[in-house]
Amino acid sequence: MEVKLAVIADAANVSREGKLNILGEFNTIFAATVPIRWPVMVLVVKLEAPVAEGPEHAFGVRVVDEDGNFVAPNIDGRITFGGHTPPGHPYRAQQIIGIRDAVFPKFGEYAFEILCDGRREFSVPLYVQERAPAVPALPPPAE
Repeated sequence: MEVKLAVIADAANVSREGKLNILGEFNTIFAATVPIRWPVMVLVVKLEAPVAEGPEHAFGVRVVDEDGNFVAPNIDGRITFGGHTPPGHPYRAQQIIGIRDAVFPKFGEYAFEILCDGRREFSVPLYVQERAPAVPALPPPAE
């Protein structure tokens, strides 16, 4: 199984026709202080597997900081590809994983590591950066 696309976004859905719609893709959060709690985001993943590997695979997500420390509960499960696959075509699936109230304890780089069949296949970076202080407005020129 292989990751063909993985992004963090504000929202996503799959239409009746199977079209993946992604809204507000981002990789940086700006904050005045830490820890920061981010209310809603989604991790969007498109997967592909050769038919010869079969329709069922292990799938997982780990969120780690730049020191390799886990900062959220792991997601572990199975993907069962469904539907009709034309001869010679791979299995394809799309996962939209909703994440609510994610807490990032410090400024720096985080990674959403995607595991397929126990192997780290892809990493989606997320940067938590300190927001620059607001610059006070200049007074109007004297007349």
